[in-house]
Amino acid sequence: MKTLLILLAALALAARSDAQWQTTSYTLKGGWNGIYLHGDATHATPDQLFAAYPDILEIWRWNPNPDEVQFISTPLEPVSGTAEWSVWRRGSPETSTLTLMTGQTGYLVNVTSTVTTLNVPITFTPLPPGAVWVRNGANLLGFPTKQNGGTYPTFASYFSSFAPAVTGKIHKYIGGELSATNPLQIFSTGTERVDRNQAYWFETQTVENFHGPLDITVSNPAGLDFGRLESLVTVRLRNRTTVAQTVTLTPASSGSAPAGQEAITGP
Repeated sequence: MKTLLILLAALALAARSDAQWQTTSYTLKGGWNGIYLHGDATHATPDQLFAAYPDILEIWRWNPNPDEVQFISTPLEPVSGTAEWSVWRRGSPETSTLTLMTGQTGYLVNVTSTVTTLNVPITFTPLPPGAVWVRNGANLLGFPTKQNGGTYPTFASYFSSFAPAVTGKIHKYIGGELSATNPLQIFSTGTERVDRNQAYWFETQTVENFHGPLDITVSNPAGLDFGRLESLVTVRLRNRTTVAQTVTLTPASSGSAPAGQEAITGP
């Protein structure tokens, strides 16, 4: 483990200070969609991020509340003026409370109902997994799954290493108006796949931060970012399964810097 930590620190010194940006394209339908942001997009306001996409009408951020009441039949609908929700409304700054889009957070996106599909790229600074689940209440979260052969893992396989993680209902948004069938309850966890770009409602009986069979803990929540001050970053890997896992570390080039941000000058 000591050797692994030294290797990770060396890789970070060599590459991470420049590998700052990643762009993910989200496929949205007309009506309500649930998305999950795996990185920090606070370099721009929602007005700036979605200026070229006028069909995006509203964005609601879920703020986990430990005192939230457990949902019984369907998850909560977004309601202004509550601690659980912050909202951005296009052209209505006086009623908007969401000014920046933070990472490792679930969002609801309301799109013009006449839209069939809308592909929206969002550029952000990648972050290590860091979500904390609310016990006995509603969670709107996503998971850092990876496609294998073009498909994501199923819910059953993804949570097989932590059986008590999701013991209640799971819901996903499918577009259209909010109704008894949107968000839609997922019954078949053996066939339903965990799309990393989607945010799902679920209930849990434990306080957890599970994000996969391999647990990754970084001493700096912002990731392997040394800047000009830090000299050591610690990364710990925990295998949550009973089977040996092979971990591969691969340097990745940064995407292009957003407008107004410092340009990337190295690999």
